[in-house]
Amino acid sequence: MLAFPRHYVAEKRANRRARDLLLKSARSLGYMPFLQGSFDNIVMTSGAVADGPLLLLGAHYDSVPGSPGADDNASAVAVCLECARLIRKHSTRLVMIVLFNREEDGLLGSSEFVASLAEQSDWDIEEAHIFEMVGYRDRSPGSQTVPPGLPIRTRDTGDFLALLANRTSNRIAEDLLTLAACYVPQSVVVALKIYLGIERAFGHLNRSDHTPFWQAGIPSIVDRHVGVSQSALSPRLRQAGHARLRIHERSCATSARADCLWGLSLVAVYADVRS
Repeated sequence: MLAFPRHYVAEKRANRRARDLLLKSARSLGYMPFLQGSFDNIVMTSGAVADGPLLLLGAHYDSVPGSPGADDNASAVAVCLECARLIRKHSTRLVMIVLFNREEDGLLGSSEFVASLAEQSDWDIEEAHIFEMVGYRDRSPGSQTVPPGLPIRTRDTGDFLALLANRTSNRIAEDLLTLAACYVPQSVVVALKIYLGIERAFGHLNRSDHTPFWQAGIPSIVDRHVGVSQSALSPRLRQAGHARLRIHERSCATSARADCLWGLSLVAVYADVRS
């Protein structure tokens, strides 16, 4: 649906087309989406926000200039939409889904959204789960690398889903590992847990829409498939190889579906545990 270049500035008309397609998709699922902020973030909720607190699921829908953005980040948008569909079908806790714009311009959409929370007294965001580049993996040995100096270790094969968390969200990452082991044991899920606030010293750890939530003290994790958690962790992200990630949407959907299963399991279990 979104496999076309849609940078906010360089492809303004296409960015608006993506926005309108997503609004239409959300309405077709039974939601009443609305635009938030000056950069057209798309917001939808599963119920009355006054009934909070809210579990937020999010992904950005813009792309880098000239890239079809099938993996970065249509794959994560697909996960959010599938979660939205299933949330409507099943009874879960109150969920807000936000599709951010202008992530590729310095997290402008999510930064504006988080800044607006001070004016939205009934938007009680308890925690945020940000999906990023979940449609690609590489099972080749040595396919996973980490930029020098980062205080984390990973597998050297890019075939896993990484949960990046900090001191406010490490507990959530542990809960997700438990859920993943129960609901999707065939998937490799690892937690990259950061302590003592040292994420502030490493730009590579602050390159997605979880960052404004971290900065505001709102517990947040970013969920990435690797081979492209290479997305957050590999120097290959912004090199010319990025264009080679024009993966077919069908293969993207296969991976996204697996991630959505445990993502929805999270929502459902949280609803049971915290209701």
